Amino acid sequence: ETTFVEHRFHQRVDAALRRVRQILHSTRNPTYAANVPHRFDDKYSMTEILVKLGIASIVQTLGALGFTDEHAHKLREWSTTRSISLRFSANESCSFVRECKREVDSDRAETRCDFGFLSTKVVTTYTEYWWNFEGRYSIRAVRGVVAGEGDAVELSTRTYRHDFSTCSTINPRHEKHIFDDLEVDITWLLHLLDSGHEVHFSIDRQDPRCRTPFRNPQVLAVLDDLARLAGWCRDVDGFLTTKLFPLWADHGLHLESSLTTSDIFMPVLPLLEP
Repeated sequence: ETTFVEHRFHQRVDAALRRVRQILHSTRNPTYAANVPHRFDDKYSMTEILVKLGIASIVQTLGALGFTDEHAHKLREWSTTRSISLRFSANESCSFVRECKREVDSDRAETRCDFGFLSTKVVTTYTEYWWNFEGRYSIRAVRGVVAGEGDAVELSTRTYRHDFSTCSTINPRHEKHIFDDLEVDITWLLHLLDSGHEVHFSIDRQDPRCRTPFRNPQVLAVLDDLARLAGWCRDVDGFLTTKLFPLWADHGLHLESSLTTSDIFMPVLPLLEP
């Protein structure tokens, strides 16, 4: 079920308006549609355009992951007879490397005594246990439920290795571990693309179940599919940000700011101005 949160909607629109005003000429004044006298000749067409924009943005995002025209052609062919899913897979291993001892000197302390000053210091010995962590994750488009050889197209893959230390002999990760796959169906998305990878979407206005530009089978079905895709994206993001990235405490990168969607600028906004 799709939930509309009004205050969150206004926050996002206000943020978009502030960003747009930085780009447009100072004489332009984009604002909410409710603040400008207007008339829509065809709200159904407007809804279709917005859905197409949303689908096109998803295709473009997949392109950044490695989705090519060749992949699209193959997957569209597969989707005529089988379901197609995006599958995120990951595995890791962590093995003990060495034990290392290091000494840390404390600040010297001077104490007055009968014959002058007595200087002392404390040397603390720390034992560090070093581990080698290796892993791999991939995003593939797979055909069917149980994808065999030749039933998958790899869009993106990464392998990584990192050495780190702990104060315990207990393995902080998994000696060997394969995570559960994260999967989402994208057959519907492929069915909206033609041979030239253009998005085709339309609302059947003659359908007796078509009530409004929002309440109709086509739009509601796309919203359900988009919600599942968004859920998959959150799960993948959760794996990266909670299970993988915290292992690198000294990477020096600002992941909190670079891995959020709040600063992404949408170049197409349905804004009105007086």
